Amino acid sequence: QDQYWSFANPEGAIPEATLARTGITHDMVAAAPSPIDVLNELFSWAGPNAVFFTDHAHLHAKFLCAAYYRENIEPPSGRIIDVCNWAEQIEVRAPEYRLRPLLTAVGISQIPNYRAMECAQGISSLIAFLLRKEIERLPKQDESKTRRTSGPDPRMHDRLNAIAFSFEQTCGPKFHMREVFEERQRQKNGNGNSAAA
Repeated sequence: QDQYWSFANPEGAIPEATLARTGITHDMVAAAPSPIDVLNELFSWAGPNAVFFTDHAHLHAKFLCAAYYRENIEPPSGRIIDVCNWAEQIEVRAPEYRLRPLLTAVGISQIPNYRAMECAQGISSLIAFLLRKEIERLPKQDESKTRRTSGPDPRMHDRLNAIAFSFEQTCGPKFHMREVFEERQRQKNGNGNSAAA
């Protein structure tokens, strides 16, 4: 299974709460590439049609897009699926629709800490569970049709497309970093707020 993993240098102090939660220290990221370099490598690795699966998609999408907006670059096009929202939509029974309670609720015993790779492995396990639940929910097909087809059920492709949203949609209409970026673009193009002569 192919994987991409990298630290990124935040180019500033790591908050104490993050240090305590993740165990990631300043020394661990001092020689790491910049966030924009890491993201460019990630998108190159994932390919142009990648769909990203994560928890708290609205937060992750904003962090991702903000790194591009800070560099005055439009973020790459891409789509994202929030596994917690997905689980809630198909009525997985859980006390909370967050990653760790969901993993416990569906019987996945290896609960990740707050490091990215372990969370990604937990999300991967949850995706496998959710896909099985989705397949169980699909109406039964005529057996003669089923025998003529091979590979994944195309209805699952349609279902995943229905719950995948663009980064822009996931960030929401009021995203400060995008508004700042758009204002800079207007100023650069001479379309600021000054009145036309």
